[in-house]
Amino acid sequence: MGQPNSFDGVTSNTLSESPITKEDLEHDFEIRDGPSLSEDAIPAGRRRVLLLACACILGNELCERLAYYGLQTNMGLYLKKVLGYPADTASQLLQVWKATAYLAPLLGAYLADAVMGRFWVILLFSSIYFIGMLGITLVNTIPSIKPIQGGPEPPAGIHTTMSVFWAFMYVTALGSGGIKPCVSSFGGDQFKENSARERSWRSSFFNWFYFCINLGSLVATTVVVGVQENKGYGLGFAIPTILFAAAILAFVLGAVFKMYNRIPPEGSPFSRVFRVFKGMYVVPHPCRPCTTVEPQCGHEL
Repeated sequence: MGQPNSFDGVTSNTLSESPITKEDLEHDFEIRDGPSLSEDAIPAGRRRVLLLACACILGNELCERLAYYGLQTNMGLYLKKVLGYPADTASQLLQVWKATAYLAPLLGAYLADAVMGRFWVILLFSSIYFIGMLGITLVNTIPSIKPIQGGPEPPAGIHTTMSVFWAFMYVTALGSGGIKPCVSSFGGDQFKENSARERSWRSSFFNWFYFCINLGSLVATTVVVGVQENKGYGLGFAIPTILFAAAILAFVLGAVFKMYNRIPPEGSPFSRVFRVFKGMYVVPHPCRPCTTVEPQCGHEL
């Protein structure tokens, strides 16, 4: 009978007689992925702080989506029936507004990465968003500029109403787009990368984040749109405005009580991409002719 195979001083018989234990698995997990869940100690109060911080962030996202879909869902009918636009013009104006809202994230992402950090960008553009929502609500509430469906022009004139309305609409587009790339990333910043337990909590956070997005759109398209059609657009726009104001207040209180982990700006990715392209087209300086017997720069003598 031949000798058993061996490697590194350990025979195959020895391996077969040594079953893998729980301690071996946990040790291997520690080496590859950090501490195991059973050994990942969380400081007292850390879970509570994370819960409150994430609640403030999720509340901001929920109310932002409610405000956006509360405007966008029924806006086509509002433009045609209340402001009196032709159907094709109303559709074109609405699509341009949507495009602006989806281009503005480029500005928000740049400011968050290179200038201000995510927290201040969220706070700044949430405030801009709220100003736009408040302005749209006032346009549909103040008698001198309030448009009346099927009625006479407002005292200030329908063109004045349209101008003020669209000014505030584009303010909301700027605010909505500015915070869009920052909220989910700011939520992920709250969790420690070197903690296995917090990494699992981060996955749960993103599940709740997308749940809030869908919940906000559901409430907007059912409750808010129903209020707009049955109780008037003034009240229908006021509901998401008030809720968004409450969300901003909660977000600020989270900062007052120092619940957030704020990561400073690390530089814009646009500048790094620009340096890559610049390096591709910059002409390198030629090497000086080699004069030694053994060339040092790869040139043949």
